[in-house]
Amino acid sequence: MKTKNYLFTLILLISGGMYGQTTLISEGSDWNYYDLANEPSDDGQGDTWTETDYNDAPWSNGPAQLGYGDGDETTTISNSTEVGYFRKTINIADHTLYNDLVLEAIRDDGMVVYINGTEVWRDNMPSGPINYGTWASSTVGGSSESTWISNTISSNLVTGSNTIAVEIHQRSATSSDISFDFRMTGYAAIPAALTRGPYLQMGTSDQVTIRYRTNTSTETVINYGTDFNNLHLQASELTPKIDHEITLSGLSSNTTYYYEIEDLSGSIEAKSINMYVKTAPVIGSEQFVRAWILGDPGTANQNQRNVRDQYYSYVATVTQNPGQTDFMLFLGDNAYNSGTDTEYQNAFYDIYDEMLKKSVAWSTLGNHDGYS
Repeated sequence: MKTKNYLFTLILLISGGMYGQTTLISEGSDWNYYDLANEPSDDGQGDTWTETDYNDAPWSNGPAQLGYGDGDETTTISNSTEVGYFRKTINIADHTLYNDLVLEAIRDDGMVVYINGTEVWRDNMPSGPINYGTWASSTVGGSSESTWISNTISSNLVTGSNTIAVEIHQRSATSSDISFDFRMTGYAAIPAALTRGPYLQMGTSDQVTIRYRTNTSTETVINYGTDFNNLHLQASELTPKIDHEITLSGLSSNTTYYYEIEDLSGSIEAKSINMYVKTAPVIGSEQFVRAWILGDPGTANQNQRNVRDQYYSYVATVTQNPGQTDFMLFLGDNAYNSGTDTEYQNAFYDIYDEMLKKSVAWSTLGNHDGYS
């Protein structure tokens, strides 16, 4: 338990909404290029041509499509070179907006793409080190010379300047053309949302385990406290995951703790007066306890929902301790027919979601639960 505390360089300023997609490089954009029939040397400051800090001021520049030999080029480079080298630098205002990048290119023949000096895409090129003398693996001809190919990668962009560097290789010394165009789209990180739970397990007089599942891998953060308006305690596990499990320990017995679910980006499930943990009484004490016991429930049909709704109606209006369900006991066969993950979602988590987030569930294993 802890207290919560909370080489012509084209510069583009990228802005946009928190989610969705953003065009970072458009087809036909300007590129700096080097076509002197050798590999570009270091810039004298220790930077290679693929790196952001490389001084590419002496390079030529022009809009794509770049190349020679086909007649459809917007910018014609020297036909004496067997490799064309291209660079473009963009400015990213906030790299955390982008989770994935979709890279698309026209390339004739082979291609290697780098972002900030790191290779991120190799197409129609052999494995191993690449240099000016490396030939493409095969000839790209006909309609393939103008066909866009694509690759999706995890974003390695940084806030600030980012350099995309590309080398286009001929198939052989007798190849007659080079073609290059490129576009890049950034896709925002998907906001984390619950797809299962929360649900409570292994409750005792001083601790309880909270579990839930999210649609994307993210951190586990639970804020909790006995005052609904002051959830000042926090339990967290910062290794991103989809299936979350965290134990609140050091709790007081027979006490209600409200909770909410977050990640480092913000709220996933806001606090609710109907989302809480009620710890067990001290062992040996005597008091009223209500258990909801369900046998063979997991049919995921209207009959199961009708039974659920009748219990909800009963417990809300009963004279003694209305609204109180201290725990749930499941006697097996909780998800027909084979206890698969999907069947459990349909017959268990989606059916009892409102109760599972405030009453500890205990279960035995039925034969149908175990088939999978």
